[in-house]
Amino acid sequence: MPRMALLFLTSTTSTPDLPLYEEDDNLAPVYFVIIGTGIVIIVILFIYAIICIRKRRSNNDDETQERVQENEAAVPLPETQVPKGYANLNRAAAPAQTLASSPTRSEYMGLIDVKTDKAQERLSTFKERCEPGSDVKWELPHDAVIIQDIIGVGEFGEVMKAVAFSLLGNDIWMTAAVKTLKDDSSPMEREDLLKEIKLMKRLPPHPNVVSLLGCCTREHPLYLIMEYLPEGDLQHYLRRSKTDTLANYKNLHPNSKYLSSDDLLSFAWQVAKGMAFLEEKECVHRDLAARNVLVDADKTCKVSDFGFARDVLDVKDMDRKTHGYVPVRWMAPESLLYDTYSSMSDVWSYGVLLWEIVTLGSTPYHHMSNIEVIDKVPVGYRMPKPTHCETTIYNLMLKCWQDVPASRPSFDIVNHELDDMVHSEEEFITLRNFDEKVLISLDTKRENRTLPRNLEPPKKNDLSRLSRTM
Repeated sequence: MPRMALLFLTSTTSTPDLPLYEEDDNLAPVYFVIIGTGIVIIVILFIYAIICIRKRRSNNDDETQERVQENEAAVPLPETQVPKGYANLNRAAAPAQTLASSPTRSEYMGLIDVKTDKAQERLSTFKERCEPGSDVKWELPHDAVIIQDIIGVGEFGEVMKAVAFSLLGNDIWMTAAVKTLKDDSSPMEREDLLKEIKLMKRLPPHPNVVSLLGCCTREHPLYLIMEYLPEGDLQHYLRRSKTDTLANYKNLHPNSKYLSSDDLLSFAWQVAKGMAFLEEKECVHRDLAARNVLVDADKTCKVSDFGFARDVLDVKDMDRKTHGYVPVRWMAPESLLYDTYSSMSDVWSYGVLLWEIVTLGSTPYHHMSNIEVIDKVPVGYRMPKPTHCETTIYNLMLKCWQDVPASRPSFDIVNHELDDMVHSEEEFITLRNFDEKVLISLDTKRENRTLPRNLEPPKKNDLSRLSRTM
């Protein structure tokens, strides 16, 4: 009996297999709904997380901007302050502009981590270590100079945009240009840069000559710190403006970036004033060319790059018998033949620079090689008159290109002649008649390439040794 009751109980509580499988098939849609709902929830949470992250970043950016504005108000960045003796650097006709231009936001971001108090402390310690009687006012430690960008590279050195603290004793950050040597520079190149710094220290401020603001000569590498001119060198400035200038005069697409005939005449006049100043200070430049004239934002031109320059003092001319490279397309015959330089050889170079200005930065002797220039210029060849250039301007070039140095005008005379032209109502450069065939520019490296000079100067009419150096 108990056995039968157990069998009966087991039979009544057990479920057949087939109905079980049917019940599972009925639950399948429920599973799909649950899984789909979970996926939707996950996607929503992911989108919400992205929104939160972006919002947090936006809040951080706002906080950073507020912090920058607070720091700008706290740190004495340069705006209207000008070093003593530099207040009237620009010519009267140009809008007033200071050397201490304010750094841009990108520049300022590089200064956020620089503590002014710490810079002052390091500067004070540095100057205490300087020898008594040295030019302490010019010297800065590297800690007081922050390099921003490389703006020019030459054969031996580099020019960089930077911001520097306490230039000329002013406890402010100033935008400046820094000239330095490459890592593999020779002791002689280092000596040449030191001579350039020494010469620039001697020159008082002039509106058309780049001024020295400071230097680093007690630490490696050497820094020559000078004023920064944003438009760069005159050669490339003229070439960049070429298209807009010619299009404007042909009424193709007038553009505010074009240069007028008055602008070009003003450039020539300003360079002449700067060179007249150097001539008065008995300084021979020896590498005067459009590439060595810098342009400010208000079109002020300033003579720069005194790497070849020498302080002549009471000596009327000089011989350069050292090694190096020479810019043959800008050199006077006596410099090509005898290695002799004077203010009159600078006047010859100025005539070539005037031709560069008139032709919007074209290459001098563009149809000739360097060797042909060396062969033909000493025997009387001169560049022809540009078609759009008035005879008055071309005659000034020819005066600068006289064979005999004493027959050339001084920079003071050139300055006065251009002064009269600038204040005349006559148009001396007719850009509407510009012949674009003149705009032949060799490769920049080729046209500015200079021939290596041996230790001994060449003999007259003996150009074969120079020719072999090409």
